[in-house]
Amino acid sequence: MEEMWNAAFKEHQLRNPQCEGILLCDLGNEEKRGFGTRQQLICTKCDYKSKRYTLYEELESGKPGRKASKLDTAIHVGLSQSPIAYSGIQKIFLSGNILAPTTSSLQRRANTVMKQIEQINKQDMKRRRNDIVEINKLRGKKNPHAISVQMDGMYNNPLYSGVGRTPFQPATQTIYTAAENETSKHNILALNIKNKALFQTF
Repeated sequence: MEEMWNAAFKEHQLRNPQCEGILLCDLGNEEKRGFGTRQQLICTKCDYKSKRYTLYEELESGKPGRKASKLDTAIHVGLSQSPIAYSGIQKIFLSGNILAPTTSSLQRRANTVMKQIEQINKQDMKRRRNDIVEINKLRGKKNPHAISVQMDGMYNNPLYSGVGRTPFQPATQTIYTAAENETSKHNILALNIKNKALFQTF
């Protein structure tokens, strides 16, 4: 932001030293990119227009093309651990008179962030399993790879919602977790997610 204003003031004065106009953000031509924006400044009296400036920190990906915003990524990480949906965060922003990203923009970024979170979770659970194996070796267990676990499942619908319609659990989605019983931390070592049409195991 400071870079944009300082550079534009200097450029405007050099180009039109006699102009007494003031510089304003050209909100009509603002480029909205998720929760961030790209802005240019215009003069109220002359035809001066600055170049566009990216007003958010970019996330280095090592790949060509447009870089994602650090803010967008951070917000989606938070959303992944919250029951708030896209419509919810849009309402929060709009209630504060803040322009909210479109649903399609939120979905595109979420698809990328969720894949990264999934990969990190898989790596973390693998590390935890290896840690338990090492602990069992130190304890002198005959088979250190045999890990005592406790398991539990959760559903997306309450049991009573299927009363009179089905004798089974009326859920369309379920998640089954396996937590180790070897330490007091009871770390989760594996997940099994099932849907009506597909299932996924971590």
